[in-house]
This record gives sequence, structure tokens and C-alpha cells, in this order.
Amino acid sequence: MRKINPKLYDSKINTIDLTKSRVKTGKENKRIISDFFQHYIKVLEQKSENINLSKSYLIMVNPFSHSAQRSFRALEWLMLIKKISNLPQCLVLVVTYGSGYDNFMCNLKEAKMDSIPNLLIFQNNHDILNLVEIISRVSCLISPSSGPIHIASNLCIPTIGIYSEHDTKKWATWDRRYVVLKKIQPSIEETEEAIQKTIDLLQECITTKTILPKDIHALCEI
Repeated sequence: MRKINPKLYDSKINTIDLTKSRVKTGKENKRIISDFFQHYIKVLEQKSENINLSKSYLIMVNPFSHSAQRSFRALEWLMLIKKISNLPQCLVLVVTYGSGYDNFMCNLKEAKMDSIPNLLIFQNNHDILNLVEIISRVSCLISPSSGPIHIASNLCIPTIGIYSEHDTKKWATWDRRYVVLKKIQPSIEETEEAIQKTIDLLQECITTKTILPKDIHALCEI
């Protein structure tokens, strides 16, 4: 927009209140995500007898990033997913796309985690608005500094950022809740400590009602 009329843009941009602007999705995006949850309700009702689907914490974990300065490695993300899946009333959601789906499913199988009953996996196409729509329905997003966590910040969805110290300043989230990774290649002990800090933060958010449970049946509505 600035290229069209730089002088006009520069004179008016500060007068526009962007604090309440939100990314919008369309009817087709809503339908796709509602159908996804409808499918998983049937799966969860068969496999997760101890889960109350009218009051569950839907925790999205994004283990993918191309540009974040710090992140967990693939196996470490799986460790985190397993720990979250063991928390009471927690469902774990992972959104994949392209070849990332096959790689993630292969990693799950190798880690013998492909039968976790309360793990939901959405295989997206390349429509980013599907990602926006599904993020809008979760209780919390855990992610490195990448697109999904910035979408969540725009939508004011609670987040836990797996961040470098640098990215907490350059790419801050709206609620500024982080687990800071200090090294590119941390020791096993340091990684386990960071994973536990993430779990502790999540549990604190649940206890303080910073994040709220979802009625999974309601997520099927368009």
C-alpha cells in the first residue's frame, strides 16, 4: 500500500487503530474445521472414555518452524506432546501440511506414539485461513517463533512461546509468556528442564483460568 502513495500512507498510518484488527476467515474455512472436529468427536468417544468432551483443554502444539532462532528438536516436541496428553482433560492438536504430515506421522510411529487417543492431527492444504480458523478455536498454542504463534497473538489466543531471548524482543507475543532456550544445542538435562517449564506454565495457566476449556461439540458448529 505504501508504494501506491508513500506520502499519504506515512501521514495517515499512525491515525489508524490496528489494535482490534483481526484476521478473518470464510465460510469454507469454518466448514472444513468444523468437519474436522466432527470426525474427531467420533474417534474420541470410542477411544477416550475418560475425557469429558464438553469441558476439555484443547492445546495446540506447533513443532514446525523454518526461521526460529531456537526450538525443540523433533523428538523433544514428541516428549512434550506426550506429557501434555497425560494431563487431565487435555487434548493435543497438531496441524501439519505438505510433506510435514508424513514426516510427523513417521516420527510418531518410531516413537510408538501413533496410538495416543487424545492426539488430534489436522492435515492442512496450503490455505493459511484454515490454520487461522483452527487456531481461533483452541485453548492455548505452544510454538516456537513462527507464523502460527503470531496468528494466535493477533486473535488473542493464549500462547506459550518456545523462544530465544532475541525473539522475545523482536517477535513478542501478545501475552509474553515464554520458555527461553539459551543454547542452540542444549544438553539433555537442559532440554528436559525446558520441557518441564513448559508443562509447569501450562498447568499454571489452567489453574489460574488464564486458559479455558472448550466444549468440543460446540467446535463442530459453523
